[in-house]
Amino acid sequence: EPGTEIPEDFDHLPISQRDQKLGAFPNWYLALTEMVMRDPRAEAYLLCQDDVLYSKGARNYLEQVLWPSDKTGVVSLYCPSHDQRPEDANGFKATTNGWNSWGALAYIFPNRALRKLLSEPRVLHHRSCGPRQGLKNIDSVVGAFCRHHQLDYFVHIPSLAQHIGETSTIWSSKTLHEKRTAISFLKQIS
Repeated sequence: EPGTEIPEDFDHLPISQRDQKLGAFPNWYLALTEMVMRDPRAEAYLLCQDDVLYSKGARNYLEQVLWPSDKTGVVSLYCPSHDQRPEDANGFKATTNGWNSWGALAYIFPNRALRKLLSEPRVLHHRSCGPRQGLKNIDSVVGAFCRHHQLDYFVHIPSLAQHIGETSTIWSSKTLHEKRTAISFLKQIS
C-alpha cells in the first residue's frame, strides 16, 4: 500500500508498491499473479500476511510433507479455531467450508492449482461482483474455488501460523478475542 514503511532488513528484497490503496483482495490477487510471472515453474507459492508468527522449522517440515493429496488446491498454515476439534489428529486436515472458509494468513498453492485459481472466472469476477465491493473475502474466494473444482483445502493442526495483529483493517470491530487466533499453535517443529 502507498506509504508503507519497509524495515532496512528487508529493503533488498523485491518490492511492489502501489500508487493507490487497493484493498486486501486486489493486493492479494496481484501479488500471486506477480509471483507466477516472476517464477512460472515454482512448485509452490506461499503468500503471507504481515501480522503472523510462524512455527520455527516450518519450511523444512513443509518441504518434506507437501503435498497432502494429489488434489490439493491450497494448504493453509493457519487453522482457525472453529476448524479444530479435540478428536482431530495432528497434521493436515481437509475442510469443506467453501465460501465459509476462514484465515488467509498463510496460503501455499501448488503451481497447477494457483494457475487455475488466477484464471477462474468466479475469482476474477469477485472484484466487480463480490460482497464488500470485492475488496475482502480472500479466504471465502479460495474456499469456494476449491469446493467448485473439487480440490482439497487443507489446514494444519496444530496451526503452523498464529495471527498476532491487535486489530483488523478489514473488520474494524473485530479483535483477536473473536476467533481470530488458532486454538493451538506449534511454536517449534522438532
